Amino acid sequence: MDEEYYTVAEVAERFKVTKAAVYKWMRQGDLPFVIVGKERRITGSALREFVKPGVVSEEPEENKEDRLALQLAAA
Repeated sequence: MDEEYYTVAEVAERFKVTKAAVYKWMRQGDLPFVIVGKERRITGSALREFVKPGVVSEEPEENKEDRLALQLAAA
């Protein structure tokens, strides 16, 4: 098992967003996660796919701020 796993708090801190934003992305199906015991973890490969540069999609206005914040943090 060489995959890296991140907590919700680690993802939020890394991308300078709230934990609520990370939970929202997971709830909407935008950010895949796995269950380890009773906790949610996000894999490194899921994060890389989530922030793939150059991908444009139609998304609700409310998600654009979260997505912009994530893209700026990843830059």
